Amino acid sequence: MLEKPTLSVIILGQANSGKTTLAVQLLHSLGTINSSIMERVESGMQLDSSDSIRNYASVLSRTKDEIKRGRTMNLVYSMAETKHFHLNIIDAPANPFLKSMFRGISQANIGIVVLDAEIGAFEAGIPNITTMIRATYCLGSIQLIFCVNKMESVDYSKTRFMEIKSEITKIYKNNGYKNGNATVIPISALSSLLGNHNDDNILEPACGSKMEWYKGGRPCLLDAINSLKAPLYRYDLPLRISISKVFNLKGALVVFGKIETGILKLETEIRLTPHKKQFPPSMKIESIAICRKLVREAKAGQLVTIQLKTSLNPSNVKPGMVLSDFNNDYAKEVHSFKADIAVLRESPFRRGYNPTFNIHSLQTSCKFKDFYVSSNTIKRYERDENPMELRKGQYATVLLKPKNQIYVATVYSYPPFGRFLMWDNGNICVFGVITEVYTDSPPRR
Repeated sequence: MLEKPTLSVIILGQANSGKTTLAVQLLHSLGTINSSIMERVESGMQLDSSDSIRNYASVLSRTKDEIKRGRTMNLVYSMAETKHFHLNIIDAPANPFLKSMFRGISQANIGIVVLDAEIGAFEAGIPNITTMIRATYCLGSIQLIFCVNKMESVDYSKTRFMEIKSEITKIYKNNGYKNGNATVIPISALSSLLGNHNDDNILEPACGSKMEWYKGGRPCLLDAINSLKAPLYRYDLPLRISISKVFNLKGALVVFGKIETGILKLETEIRLTPHKKQFPPSMKIESIAICRKLVREAKAGQLVTIQLKTSLNPSNVKPGMVLSDFNNDYAKEVHSFKADIAVLRESPFRRGYNPTFNIHSLQTSCKFKDFYVSSNTIKRYERDENPMELRKGQYATVLLKPKNQIYVATVYSYPPFGRFLMWDNGNICVFGVITEVYTDSPPRR
């Protein structure tokens, strides 16, 4: 029997769009959240109370602050299964928590973008939605599904749905996704929670009178997920695991992250990159777990929790570090790198500009050390050698130097470690791909 492929699905959306409510209902319907948990959340409350959605969201929210605010502030990871795929589901925060959102996008190959159908709410969220779509394109051009949620708030209006569909399709195509049409689906996560599955359009196509206009072979959310293309994971490449979270389990070092390439085995000797003086040359593995289930092996595409046999203080290990196989082309520290970039920043910038750099689960500051060439067209028919500054709309080849040594790779060798974006004051200013890496000082020109 063939093993189901794995999809890493990030759920994005503007604040109060109901994305966490959708995540809870999707996970519950697919059997990940059992009925006893849902009943405990519902007990003692009226379904029409103002706190109901906050209570449902608390099923996924982990911190007291998140539960108090009734909104996601950190990445929350869950697993589910459909007839075609294993799903890693990542519930991501909205603005202003860009750091967590970008990290989650870098780990995903599918994005579900939840839009608010309420009058005025979608329009108010367009700047944030644009940032999300732009980030998904910059970090890997992932497949997207748009869910127009809260259809019950506009009486399941076809006119309102078509307005939003038209606008989001324009935003989608104006932010990199020029080929193909956006998949846009009307849903009602609240109706689903209240037991009205005729018009929720989540697990089954809408069959009620309120969504009569959407019938006729059009997909529900689950149909859209099952129709996606399975990603190509590189099991043949050496092991690379991007660390997202670090835990101190009674003094033991436990890390959580995504296997980007290769295969992890219980007997693998692990190296941590960037490597520091106090780090051991390699570390043995105590245990590997996938969704709290102990396993002896895990493959690219899977989210894993690894307990390491080491006396290393967990406080010395940070998200953004990378695990690799000490005996098979382990990940090496990078001093600087050359990249091809596209400029989105409104105002020009010169050498020395130092925005925040995002790649896989890593976030750090990164300085522009040199500009090799720039052009106003992507094919670079007309080139400006050694430009003094870069402006919005230009394409350029540049030299970048991170604040400290990190692990990145060329987009041709390890694609997940070769695509990046840079941001400043909450706006994406640059995105690009890495074409050369230097483990020492770059060669002189």
